[in-house]
Amino acid sequence: MALQDMGGYIRIDKALLIMIIIGGAIFRLVYGYLAETINFANEVMVLQKKQKVAIKLHI
Repeated sequence: MALQDMGGYIRIDKALLIMIIIGGAIFRLVYGYLAETINFANEVMVLQKKQKVAIKLHI
């Protein structure tokens, strides 16, 4: 249906449609990986700050 009545541009349209579908799937995976990585890095930073504060309080 998306490629109906496209005339001479059907090859380009097929390629673009496939790239959009594949790109959307890959983008979600990459975005999820980055979100988890950044969240994990933030958690590590928070724990390190808490440890430094705890060490300062014991001295």
